Amino acid sequence: MTSHDEQRLGDALRRRADSTEPHLLSFDDVTSRAGSIRRRRIATGVVAAAAVVAVVVPTAMVATGSTDRSDPGFATNTPTPAVTQDVTLDPSPTDPVTPTGRHQDVSVLGDLPTGAAPKILVRIGSQVLLPDGTRVKVGSDAVHSALVDGRVVTLERDGDGNGTFVVRDTSGSVEVQEPADIDGALSVTPDRTAAAYVGTDGRIHTWSEADGDLTFSAPLKHVQLGPLLGSGGSCKEQAPEGGGCTVFYSTADGHARYATSHGIDDQVPGFVMVNSAHEERLAGQTESLPAGSCSEIRRSMGTTSLLRTCDFLLETFSPDGLYVTGGPAYGDGLGPASVDVLDAATGKSLLTISAAGEPGVPSYIPQLGWEDDSHLLASVFDGKAWRLVRIGLDGSAELADAGPMPSGDVGEVPLRLDAGA
Repeated sequence: MTSHDEQRLGDALRRRADSTEPHLLSFDDVTSRAGSIRRRRIATGVVAAAAVVAVVVPTAMVATGSTDRSDPGFATNTPTPAVTQDVTLDPSPTDPVTPTGRHQDVSVLGDLPTGAAPKILVRIGSQVLLPDGTRVKVGSDAVHSALVDGRVVTLERDGDGNGTFVVRDTSGSVEVQEPADIDGALSVTPDRTAAAYVGTDGRIHTWSEADGDLTFSAPLKHVQLGPLLGSGGSCKEQAPEGGGCTVFYSTADGHARYATSHGIDDQVPGFVMVNSAHEERLAGQTESLPAGSCSEIRRSMGTTSLLRTCDFLLETFSPDGLYVTGGPAYGDGLGPASVDVLDAATGKSLLTISAAGEPGVPSYIPQLGWEDDSHLLASVFDGKAWRLVRIGLDGSAELADAGPMPSGDVGEVPLRLDAGA
């Protein structure tokens, strides 16, 4: 998803450090070793980072990769049984729509019709609105929120800046409270059965209803979480091998790594940040250079580049994997004034979603997330107030019916989408 917090981390990541090529491991390699090695936790040393100065490269560099299947496959070997949730996620809030075949500019400002209520969790001020219309009171500064196995999971900051990982039921009753690094972000598995966060102990933790709170890594410093894969109800290692969870994370010195419930902690070849994962593909930032920044879609943990661009920061795959959002390659200011939706196979921009308004009036899109395969939701500051806008791949735009919107300060973000969107 596109968020101001993630963009600030991207601005803080230093250029990719020169190093020898790391050993390439597929997730099949990782899990196949689990039965023959002892669980190990590898501490990672981290160097404090300075801000990256990056600009948009004027010419896109987009290329499709070969179809050679020699690269290691991408798999977690995790069963995915049916999951029963207290709150049902409706994947089809409106009729499916398809791209028109030509590029379209879509404005999220001005007079827009009002459509259906959002079908993913949305945090509005000190409440979260659930897909069934239930509103649950959370902390006044819940920086990240998600719906996990029918529970409302949040990362919250108190008045002193301290972070807490909180799990509530849909009545608002607190079930779990753990100290957390508020800058470590919150990740959710695609099946929404487990979440990951960074504790104040520097370790990655996972939570699921079945497991409770699990310690997932050795102590780390200054990391931010990316995609979380696996679960099916539990992130525990399954005997004799396979299963468990895999979490991607970025370090402050400009490297992307992954950790697994089997105890493996290793570098992801070529990436500075892994922002999204879909089946055998990873999307994220691969270079931060004085002259610009570049992103790629790569197959699994190998080196085959399926798509490369220096015009966009590739961020989040659509649920069906056909499309990917692309923010500005250079992040600056409060947040992006426009975000594109790209064909994940060709890199062609299908939509440019714009919050560009009157000169001198600040308007921006701090978050853009997928509501279903063909619709996105955007939290938007229009220069005066906040609004929640639904955008279709056909170029349509409407306000999502989420009730009264907060006004608030331009620098605050009281309207946030589910961390798994």
